Amino acid sequence: MLQSLIDRVAAGEAVGASVEELTAFGAGLVRVNAKVRQTIAVLICEGKRFFADPGEWVWWIDENFAPNDHSDRCHLVDIGNLLTGLRNRGTCDMLQCYRAIFPLDCHKQLSLCKIARRRGLDEVPAFLSHTPGYAKMKRDAFRAAVAAWLEEEPKERPEQPSLPGFDDALDTFSRLDSGALREAVCDPQKAAHSLRAGIGLLGAALAYELNQDAPDTGTLQMTRAALLAEAYKIEQRLAEFGELE
Repeated sequence: MLQSLIDRVAAGEAVGASVEELTAFGAGLVRVNAKVRQTIAVLICEGKRFFADPGEWVWWIDENFAPNDHSDRCHLVDIGNLLTGLRNRGTCDMLQCYRAIFPLDCHKQLSLCKIARRRGLDEVPAFLSHTPGYAKMKRDAFRAAVAAWLEEEPKERPEQPSLPGFDDALDTFSRLDSGALREAVCDPQKAAHSLRAGIGLLGAALAYELNQDAPDTGTLQMTRAALLAEAYKIEQRLAEFGELE
């Protein structure tokens, strides 16, 4: 019924319902929408077993689930790995934890992914049981609770005296979706400038992650798969001009 309603509204049809029916429709849509992203995350990780080539899996994700960018794709994979990992343990405690985490917003789920990476999946239900009221916590309070659980030192935003405006610029670009960026890079000069800047940022981000005592292996795996997929596109294009060595 909800799908039919969405199709009718999208087509420009009048709903023609009572206020009680409109309320019920709206509440139903809100409930469904609150579970869409994590459901997609689980589907993505369920689909991985069908792809021997990580690059093909990344292509399948991008074509069928439309993540905003590489970062969004990594977040979906991280959340999917967390949820399927809990579910696949097959114990009552882990399944109960899965059901508790599933309706949380994605920012809380990503914070829990950090616990799973650093301490193991068993630490996630332990954290929740020792954190009363976690479901209603604000994002920053929840992150602080996770940091305290992991015994991390509070992080202050570092000064960038040699790169004034870097943090603000990075925040701006991280909020842009890939479609907007493709439209903005519209001539050879912008393409060359963007390529130089992008390679520099990528190199710096990889250097940071690779030098960590406990690197984010999920992010590294997704980055590797994405780079291999892009390298394949470059090879195909070079081959068209006989430039592939």
